[in-house]
Amino acid sequence: MMDHLVRKSGRRSISILASSLSLMGILLLQSLGSALAEPTPPVSIEQGQVVGKMSGAIASYLGIPYAAPPVGPNRWRPPQPGENWTGVRAATSYGAACNQLPVQPSVPYSKEYVTPGPFSEDCLFLNVWTSGAMNKKRPVFVWIHGGGFTNGSGSLAMFDGAALASKGTVVVTINYRLGPFGYLAHPGLSAEDPHHSSGTYGLQDQIAALKWVQRNIAQFGGDPGNVTVGGESAGAISTNGLILSPLAAGLFRRAVVISGSGMGFPAPTLHEAEQTGLAVAASLGARDVAELRAVPADKLLAATPWIPEEPPATPKFTYWPVVDGWVLPSDPDIGLSHPRSPVPMMTGFNADENFLVSVKTVADFQKYVSGWFGSHADRVLALYPHETDAQATASARILARDRYMTSLLLWVSARNGNSKQKIYQYIYDHPAPTFTGPNLGSFHSAGLPYFFGNLDPTIRPFGPDDQRVSDQVQGYLLAFIATGNPNGPGRLDWPVAKDSSSRVMALGLKPGLREAVSSPARFEALRAYVADGGRLCLF
Repeated sequence: MMDHLVRKSGRRSISILASSLSLMGILLLQSLGSALAEPTPPVSIEQGQVVGKMSGAIASYLGIPYAAPPVGPNRWRPPQPGENWTGVRAATSYGAACNQLPVQPSVPYSKEYVTPGPFSEDCLFLNVWTSGAMNKKRPVFVWIHGGGFTNGSGSLAMFDGAALASKGTVVVTINYRLGPFGYLAHPGLSAEDPHHSSGTYGLQDQIAALKWVQRNIAQFGGDPGNVTVGGESAGAISTNGLILSPLAAGLFRRAVVISGSGMGFPAPTLHEAEQTGLAVAASLGARDVAELRAVPADKLLAATPWIPEEPPATPKFTYWPVVDGWVLPSDPDIGLSHPRSPVPMMTGFNADENFLVSVKTVADFQKYVSGWFGSHADRVLALYPHETDAQATASARILARDRYMTSLLLWVSARNGNSKQKIYQYIYDHPAPTFTGPNLGSFHSAGLPYFFGNLDPTIRPFGPDDQRVSDQVQGYLLAFIATGNPNGPGRLDWPVAKDSSSRVMALGLKPGLREAVSSPARFEALRAYVADGGRLCLF
């Protein structure tokens, strides 16, 4: 999820729907099991031995360092090998999340979306969930969290891997450097780097974690030859970057890209990012790299807040993966970028990603469309009813969805044209329930608790329909993780996208193939806008 979407939290109702009582019972049993968790037998990995904790049949190993702390002289350097330890290291609690500005729960982002502290520069930890015999070779799912490259961690409760692990997958979640610590570029940093690169430290952390998985995951019953990497939002953009990166070649066999293919946010060039870095350094009074490395972490975080822009301007993100020509050879947001790892991919968006459209009247809608589409506005306006305020409000939501779904289709078509990548495209349309406040539908990141199988009825009034959707999406996800193909017995057939594919798999209570855009005429109008140089931005 994007940290800039966070809003003030609303009051939560204390009532819980009766349909959630069975889920509450399951949660209480899980909590009791966690309280009575026993230590696992020690596991030997490259750095030493670790002991985790058992909860039922699931073993979890939390807070394992996969690289040296990126502090002091290691700030703004590639991840360095970590030190070994003697004896047995307790891996029973999460490590610190990477440095970030704290946020508060909100609507729609309740507490399961909010990163708990503590925060630290010493944050390169990963977590493993597994079940069954350690000498088995089970498929591995490595998860990269979202958060606009400035927020998030692998330790969010909704990313707990126990539910997926119970179904035969080894789950790994990771932390990676964020904000200025992960994505600051500067001419001085580029000059001291042997590859003349800077601004890709977070992406390099992800590669280091994948290399750790290759060397160690067999000790947890995982198959290093059957690794799927996945992520949402910033994690999805990262996953698309890993597909392009020559440094990540051979580290995974498939990819799950949730809300991140064709988002419309261009990656900066190294030169552009270096200019931003110079401005950041100047604002801090740092004359060179040495002085930058001496800046306290809190001052570095406070120096560069995200500054929103009104649509249709593309939001300006201070920190984003940099196209440096070494780690990242081209922009992940461009479907024509050539994949170094053309692995099978699941990718798509939610039906209500952009819930920020503030259209309430006919005049609002006309202004909104004119601002977005310029000389193409009349053609677009003619296709979306807006004679009344109610029509205008509904059309704004539909147009926002059509915009990013068109972008997805064009991105996939471009990728199909330059690689043999098998891509399965989808739209997720199940609304997340809420105790109070407006229901914002399947908002940006709303599907994550369903994919992980973590439906906490104390946070949201999840009921039987939610469990059915979770079972459905997990069925597709687990089949894809295991084989690279989401299809299988008991599931509707999901075809590989072709160059001319305009249909996507709908995931939700009414699954099945569906047109991605609300009408062919609207798709053609939006495609013509792109052909004329327009950009279809998610937000």
